[in-house]
Amino acid sequence: MDDLTGKRVTTKRAAEIAGMGYEGLRTCLKRGLLKHTGMLLPFVARGQPAPDLDAKRWSWKEFGLADICMCRLAKILMDAGLPFEHASHTASREDLWQFFWGNYFLTGSVAIQYLVVSITECPSECLYTKDQLIADLSNGVLSVNAGHVLVDLIAVHEAVMAALSTAPTAEDPAL
Repeated sequence: MDDLTGKRVTTKRAAEIAGMGYEGLRTCLKRGLLKHTGMLLPFVARGQPAPDLDAKRWSWKEFGLADICMCRLAKILMDAGLPFEHASHTASREDLWQFFWGNYFLTGSVAIQYLVVSITECPSECLYTKDQLIADLSNGVLSVNAGHVLVDLIAVHEAVMAALSTAPTAEDPAL
């Protein structure tokens, strides 16, 4: 498979891959999905107001691998019953963006694999390696039940990579 980490696609194609629909993705971005993940923070002179970084994403016309993985993650969490605010907060984490964008998959040295999200009144999330997750489940430290969502981040990455490697439809050529 070609290296797809630098491939960029249109909003329509990104929405299709993420499973959100075009308007759904744009609405989520306007509401703050992804926030400023993967963006360099601008320098601001002393005494000058800082720009509103959350407002920048909804105007984007192209999306890369990590962006689409994060949108797909948000969709999975919302489908599992998390409110948008919590799904957006989780999917806007810089460490997860770096995970999807990083060289973990190219080198085969994946540091984390699973995301466990609590969907209780006090939502929280935790990243696990496969061995850590098995140990915590075996020792009773963690009990994944109806109040938790377990997401295999590698499966999300692989699904997005597979979709990116397929040719887009004639109406929506990839950039």
